[in-house]
Amino acid sequence: MKKAIDLKRKAYLYPAPALVIGTMAGEKVNWSTVAYHGILDSQTILLTIESSHLTTKAIREVGRFSVNIPSSKDAKCTDYVGTRSGNTCDKSEYFPCTLFDSAVPVIDTFALSYICRMEECYEKNGKTYVIATVTNVLAEEGLVREDGLIDLLKLDPLLFDWTGYYKVGGYVGRPFSK
Repeated sequence: MKKAIDLKRKAYLYPAPALVIGTMAGEKVNWSTVAYHGILDSQTILLTIESSHLTTKAIREVGRFSVNIPSSKDAKCTDYVGTRSGNTCDKSEYFPCTLFDSAVPVIDTFALSYICRMEECYEKNGKTYVIATVTNVLAEEGLVREDGLIDLLKLDPLLFDWTGYYKVGGYVGRPFSK
């Protein structure tokens, strides 16, 4: 039988992929790891970012950014850019990247990236909530299955919770089947 327990983070959904957000802060590329995020529908995402972060300022100013999905082998570099502030250090050269449409940095070594356009941005309790539309999906060729969907096991996304980083264990069953 389940019983009520006291968790410090009550709205904690497991597991959550780590995301590395790419922005242009002036003329410099900036990277930041985001742990709080969600899917609002098939084309819309939500990011929760500290309002004081350089990434927040860059998204507000430019309106476009990338969401890069690290694999389990990328834990160390993903953690690094998530624990350093772009306000106090230069993270621009930490990942090899390409500028998509000359304006959005995309990590070359990550197999999956999304190009996003900010639709709404609001602030509450020191956090900024960014609602964005995914305008393009960039995937390595071998990552896309025959049905046009991403092969999750090949992607090997880095999963995060406050106790550590994890990886996907394996296929369990087909969704939407009886």
